[in-house]
Amino acid sequence: MQIIVSGKQVELSDALRTRVSGQLDTVARKYFDDAMEAHVTFSRARSFFKCDIDVHPGRGLRVRGEAEAADANTAFDAAAEHVAKQLRRYRRKVNDHSRDMAHRARIEPELRAVQA
Repeated sequence: MQIIVSGKQVELSDALRTRVSGQLDTVARKYFDDAMEAHVTFSRARSFFKCDIDVHPGRGLRVRGEAEAADANTAFDAAAEHVAKQLRRYRRKVNDHSRDMAHRARIEPELRAVQA
């Protein structure tokens, strides 16, 4: 997965960049095996940091998370938690749908046999 970490009028340390890349890669791989790309942007507003995360895990799906905190690490943690929650909910929805379709496919032949 390609992860781009950038700062708007903020200088980012290498430690923050590697932490963000590693943690976001772990979150994305947990729910999607072949996530495509992610953009993480840090900015400074008044006395706090803002973190925007835009993840493109698959075709036609974009997940966005944002958070504000006193330091950049805390802002990233909150935004990553928001993204993880959205990915978890989407994955659960897809799994429930596929289970429902499999259940329907199993019941239809039984109904045809009863009607015939």
